[in-house]
Amino acid sequence: SKGEGLVDIPKAGRKPRKMAREAAIGKALVDKKVSLIYPNNSMLSTFVVAEMNNPHTKWKFFLESLPKSVSNFPIFFEEEEKEMLVGSPLASQIQGLRDDMEKDYILICAAVPEFRKMATLYEFMRTRALVNSRIFATKIDEVENDSIVPLADMFNYKYHTEMTHWTYSAEREGFVVKCKESIRAGEEIFVYYGNKSNSNFFQFYGFVIENNEHDEVNFPINVNSEDPLKEYKEGVMKKEKIPSYIKVSGDTAGTNFTNLMSCLRFLTFEGTIEDISKIVADNDAASEAAKNSILPFSIENEKMSLILLKKLCVAMLGGYKTTYEEDVKRLD
Repeated sequence: SKGEGLVDIPKAGRKPRKMAREAAIGKALVDKKVSLIYPNNSMLSTFVVAEMNNPHTKWKFFLESLPKSVSNFPIFFEEEEKEMLVGSPLASQIQGLRDDMEKDYILICAAVPEFRKMATLYEFMRTRALVNSRIFATKIDEVENDSIVPLADMFNYKYHTEMTHWTYSAEREGFVVKCKESIRAGEEIFVYYGNKSNSNFFQFYGFVIENNEHDEVNFPINVNSEDPLKEYKEGVMKKEKIPSYIKVSGDTAGTNFTNLMSCLRFLTFEGTIEDISKIVADNDAASEAAKNSILPFSIENEKMSLILLKKLCVAMLGGYKTTYEEDVKRLD
């Protein structure tokens, strides 16, 4: 029933980051001030690898329960599967993730040479994938923490479920999962990972959600090479720390879409530096919400911005080898 405890896992979820740093490999990395690209997950993965190599580990049954196959994670895709991702921004993101994992592995092996005997690059990446897909973000003593919780990590995910709530309980000194609604006998219990895009789900969990309202598209933000104000605009983007791309979901009323349109108005602006500076200043003065943004200021610029938006969409769609309809037919 609602509010009732489902799972109570004592001594689970307690500061694994601290455990990883205090273990032999973690301590060596800290002492040598090794700067990892993914400091938390890679450090935690070294701890798990070491425990996998420890015949007396108290984690034995948990480690043996971990999946042997990780082929559903795109970082392990074969060439034929990678070919299906051509045109998708996910392809470069996956390669970037692989490259970063390899860099961390090289850094760890350079600092702790014996680690290479514990795990090959593939084995390290496999452990990283399993760790990343199983950690629970918790708060212990008001400090953000990543917790590995045996048993709780076996619950399947369900989109927008309000079935359960999980947290670390200081009172019970462990990880607890409680009902948020009544659950019938024999009904499968699900957990909710939060609002994530399919890009995030696919990279780090190995699955996607149909009709995911939190899906995102990365729109590139680049100044036209022939723009007379190219140097000025690039200087402003650098000063204001405007990213090279903006993630936008289907929510056109959302902040990210508002930021995208602001950038497109800036990129398509034609006039003098004084004119664009005045437009930005007027926006700042008019509203705190519009600060450092460019709201619609002329019909002509708005048309140019929407034309640029269309060009970006067409260019991204043009990168795919197949149409959406062809992909749906293949899946059916």
